[in-house]
Amino acid sequence: MTRNRIAGIVIIVLVFGSLWAFGISNRKTTAQPASVVQTLGPTDLKVGVSYEVLRTRLERLPNGVVVRAWYFTGKDRSLRSQYTPELDGRGRRVVRIVTDDKSLPIGHMRLVRVSESDPSLEGFTFGNYHWTGIQVQLNPRHGLVPQRTIPNGGPDRK
Repeated sequence: MTRNRIAGIVIIVLVFGSLWAFGISNRKTTAQPASVVQTLGPTDLKVGVSYEVLRTRLERLPNGVVVRAWYFTGKDRSLRSQYTPELDGRGRRVVRIVTDDKSLPIGHMRLVRVSESDPSLEGFTFGNYHWTGIQVQLNPRHGLVPQRTIPNGGPDRK
């Protein structure tokens, strides 16, 4: 083999290696399968009821699932901290910031049932998509603080 051929092979290997490393480091968070979302255990929260929130943060369960932990205050301080999934089965965030709803006071959160279907236009339906789930509506005092690290949470409540 000549020097030029060896140099060409080394360059090709380096290019493919760097592309592979770049792809690994830039992976996006994937949606948690519905089975993972469903296994978060029982909760004391009721759909449609607002609860006063002291703070909320992301935590990682022992099985690796990232959840949002809710800590309560005021008349709801006797509730244990609760976990909600960070992502729904479609990969979207479960928490929605709501500031224009007068029925949800500042510093409170509530669970809301949501049902979505494919839109129809002039009597034609495009696809057969249907999704039903729960969203968390939050009217924060100071907004959600971005977290640089996600601490380990306690065991899942089962």
